[in-house]
Amino acid sequence: MLLLIAGLLQTSALLAASRNVGVITFAEKPLRLIRATALYNVGPGVHLQNGDFIESDQSITQIEGLATSTLALGPNTRAAITQREGVTVVHILRGWLKVQPAPRTAASGLEITTRNLRSDVSRSASVMHVSDTQVEVFVESGSQSIVELDKRGQPGRTSLLSGEQFTLRKGDEPLQSPGRPPATFISTVPNAFFDALVLLSGKPAGDVAPKKIRDVDFADIAHWLHAPNLNRTHMANQFAPRLANPAFREAIVREMGGSFEWETALFRFESKSRTLKKTGDSVRTTHLQQPTGA
Repeated sequence: MLLLIAGLLQTSALLAASRNVGVITFAEKPLRLIRATALYNVGPGVHLQNGDFIESDQSITQIEGLATSTLALGPNTRAAITQREGVTVVHILRGWLKVQPAPRTAASGLEITTRNLRSDVSRSASVMHVSDTQVEVFVESGSQSIVELDKRGQPGRTSLLSGEQFTLRKGDEPLQSPGRPPATFISTVPNAFFDALVLLSGKPAGDVAPKKIRDVDFADIAHWLHAPNLNRTHMANQFAPRLANPAFREAIVREMGGSFEWETALFRFESKSRTLKKTGDSVRTTHLQQPTGA
């Protein structure tokens, strides 16, 4: 019964993850997209969905129809898109992001999260850079609230950043006082981010199907599994079907063993495998016991 309930909850989560949340309207080069348990190449015309993970290389990508804003991803950027309680959340693991209010009003707000910050960007145009050691934020116009997050993702101090103000947070240190953006930041901003984002979806956007590359390997998702401030239960449910692959299962046991979410997923997989084996053995035994004709 517990396995049945868990399966129903997992199915509900996957169905909830199928809603379109935006569309790629420009991509210099194809992006990598992880959806469900597969890896895809995607480009303009592909509609993104709740639960997608997207990764760029040395290129710029524009996404429209994402809550209240138009969004651009810079080179070498990894982003996850989720929706919760009427808010669209873009989690930046690393890379560059530019966000700009769209001319139309959406029903939900837009938040950007990183390993140590959460920012409401619904009413501002801003540029953000995320590295392994720090997060930099420059607000071009409007204003946005920035909440400091601790190692467990719990909120701390909130600051308000106004137009033409810059701030950064290194690791777990307090957010620095707002000021002018330094030359070191300006010199590394992608050139395309110095201009305003131009809407490209004047025509109805087509629904282009993603091009599947293959099922995901552990290496494809390892950096996401260790990312802070993401729902690990949802990720374990999403990628649990890949446990049927021995190499993937071995990597999960080696790298994620001991975590409650993955220990639960492994228990479910092993229980299901034992049940299927018993059923198969029973069917074979029944077949062997059938009387043969004269």
